[in-house]
Amino acid sequence: MHCLMVEGGRSLTGQVEISGSKNASLPLMAAALLAQGKSRLCAVPQLTDVQTLSHVLQALGAGVERRGNELHVDASCLTSTQTPAHYMRKMRASVWVLGPLLVRCGHAQTVLPGGCDLGSRPLDLHLQGFESMGVCIDESGDNITLRVPTRGLQGAKISLRVPSVGATMNLMMAACGAHGPTCIDNAASEPEVVHLAHCLRQMGATIGGEGTRSIHIEGPSVFKPFHMDMIPDRIEAATFMAAAAITKGDMRIAHCPAKHLEATTHVLQQMGCEITQDDAHQMIHVKGPQRLQPVDVCTAVYPGFATDVQPLVMACAAVAEGVSTIQETLYNNRLAPLATQLRRMGAHIEVQGDKAVVHGQAQLQGDDVKGSNLRASAALVLAGLAAQGVTCLSPLNHLDRGYNDFEKKLAALGAQVKRKVHQTDTQQPRAGLNPATTELI
Repeated sequence: MHCLMVEGGRSLTGQVEISGSKNASLPLMAAALLAQGKSRLCAVPQLTDVQTLSHVLQALGAGVERRGNELHVDASCLTSTQTPAHYMRKMRASVWVLGPLLVRCGHAQTVLPGGCDLGSRPLDLHLQGFESMGVCIDESGDNITLRVPTRGLQGAKISLRVPSVGATMNLMMAACGAHGPTCIDNAASEPEVVHLAHCLRQMGATIGGEGTRSIHIEGPSVFKPFHMDMIPDRIEAATFMAAAAITKGDMRIAHCPAKHLEATTHVLQQMGCEITQDDAHQMIHVKGPQRLQPVDVCTAVYPGFATDVQPLVMACAAVAEGVSTIQETLYNNRLAPLATQLRRMGAHIEVQGDKAVVHGQAQLQGDDVKGSNLRASAALVLAGLAAQGVTCLSPLNHLDRGYNDFEKKLAALGAQVKRKVHQTDTQQPRAGLNPATTELI
């Protein structure tokens, strides 16, 4: 097993460029199944989630080819409507192929998807929406079979119980192939939803209202392949903003979607960071204070404070001067696992239900820590950057799902990080990192 060795105590300075968005790339890869032909996605990050969904598309008969930062998806001829269980259980976003398969083939078979363990995230919103459009659904254990009746998908008025990003996107793609109008109320308004709407419109869909709580679609559409550039990854950008904050750094973040980061910017400014933005050059400049200030935050759907940024702020709060409170309203298993690992590093965090009280400490200590999910892993890297000594994070499969060249980008900013084979003998003295080579010594 590999781990990431992080030697703390260095301020991160310089410039970093943000990669294309993972959460924008994945739904567009699924949308490519709607059209017979070759679609081209540009600025697609090199991530294991992208690789996993590529395998799913290939199992359905699509051709997937990476050329540098471009991904070419040829959905000219689909040969299967059964998604492979092995890959589906790796990643929740794999469920996005269902909407396109129902439009294109009228049938889909799948299993309950996997991904980060953040608590209960059922598929009921997806399935209820499909049923509203006339889909017949048969559930047997983890296996789900969906069939479109002979008359085809029918437009419907769908009101989501919560503004789920995944359900909004899946139902958008299905509705583009349905007969008549569809209205999705209480829809998610995240930038990635807007980006998908732009893609579907380029493919020939009639769609409006994206970015609001009510999306209107008039079908059915005649789909053609698309060519789209991915928007920058706002969560990666938030991660580097938090890295500058927690290390007392001075960082310029390029290819950064400032308008998508207003809630994150507000929170970090409350914690004492100086943040300026250069919209003309799509750049944010973040300077961290000598000591972060405490903050009270509560996660909310976009444009509120993002649940994916909450773990990063918890790491920052762990070294702030005072008591912070963090309330997680979206996922019921996000606070405790990260708090447990940060405590290993000397953090003082109390978790009660959906709220964490963080008593900031002057100094964290490096230790062996376990990342339970993607953003918790990133948060532990940030904590390691601020800690005294060396932190060893494992496993790295979560981190690799969402960050493109993470350690290389950190190293270019002055961090001492290195991916190594995990040392299992905890009785051995902890190694340092050679500043010249970032190799273990």
